[in-house]
Amino acid sequence: LIPLYYLVSMIKTIYLHGFSGDGAGLMPLMDQVGYEQSQCIDLPAFGRNSRVYDLNWHSYVEATMATIRASGHGPYRLIGHSHGAMVAYGLAAQHPDEIASVVLICPVARGSLLGRVFINSLRAMRRILGGDRATRLQRQRFFVDIVTRLSKRPEWTREAYGKLRAQRRRESERYTLEMVKLLDIIPRFKEVYQSSQLSCPVG
Repeated sequence: LIPLYYLVSMIKTIYLHGFSGDGAGLMPLMDQVGYEQSQCIDLPAFGRNSRVYDLNWHSYVEATMATIRASGHGPYRLIGHSHGAMVAYGLAAQHPDEIASVVLICPVARGSLLGRVFINSLRAMRRILGGDRATRLQRQRFFVDIVTRLSKRPEWTREAYGKLRAQRRRESERYTLEMVKLLDIIPRFKEVYQSSQLSCPVG
């Protein structure tokens, strides 16, 4: 029999980042968790990932799965944050034979009032201003600072808030039109996956 340690070590851990960033954003978490065979990937439309997909959840998840497979053979343990957690759930639902487990961190951005207002505002801006101008507006420091301020929690220290604001400013420099387009499918996540039942452990 193969020892349990070797079975566990064969699982590849994939980190899926949130909406405002790319794979590099979760590298500190990856280093802290310390799983062997770990990798942070850029999701489609983020960073250097230019995989083509139709603008719906099933197609976007398939493009993500193709990215993951290109990193090496599974089975895979998925650790997803925010937008990445939603993608992780979709991957587990659509590819149960390849996903060993999922860890979902703050999975549904649209669940909060701020999340809904933010997404709907950006979608409206894209319709009114056009995609390119809406994307440029998203990169403006005053807009980034307003959104960051609205998300501030009372328990945060001034230092913690300052770090978050600096991080959001850096991330906003990489916003693209393709990222903005994804806002059209985010509200449909629950509708698409509400009847899905995951067969793998979820944390």
